[in-house]
Amino acid sequence: MEPFWFLKIRFDGAGFLTTASRSTLLLYAIAAVTSGNVTISTVLLLCGSIVLLLAFVAIELFKARYGRAPLLDLRRFRDRTFTFSTLAQVLIFFVRLGILFPPVHGLNTPPTLPDLSDEYSSRGASRYDVPECLLPGLPLRNRDLSHRQMAW
Repeated sequence: MEPFWFLKIRFDGAGFLTTASRSTLLLYAIAAVTSGNVTISTVLLLCGSIVLLLAFVAIELFKARYGRAPLLDLRRFRDRTFTFSTLAQVLIFFVRLGILFPPVHGLNTPPTLPDLSDEYSSRGASRYDVPECLLPGLPLRNRDLSHRQMAW
């Protein structure tokens, strides 16, 4: 194998620009919809993100077919094991995100560390115990912080 083979691989700029633009349009449209601003411009943003997604798929399949280095080789999704494990990872990500950052006071903003510190300190925890409470996999309710009983 050639020692510097990775220097000959070109970055997929077209794929990067389409996926970055699509993500930006999609996030802006979702933020507009969740704030109650459903207008024709919001629908156009959603349609634009779908068009950019289709452009990304076309670019990546074209690059993979002609032997260039795609940003994401979409042919890998033909393998069912890879596809289902990727979908499971996405689902796990969203579940963890929903558990760790639930809506605060009816708003769809994640709590900041000072907010959590105030909430936990009112229940008897110190500010040093807050990061321990945020570790994934630990139960967040009815938790005994080794030396303090916390009432939830």
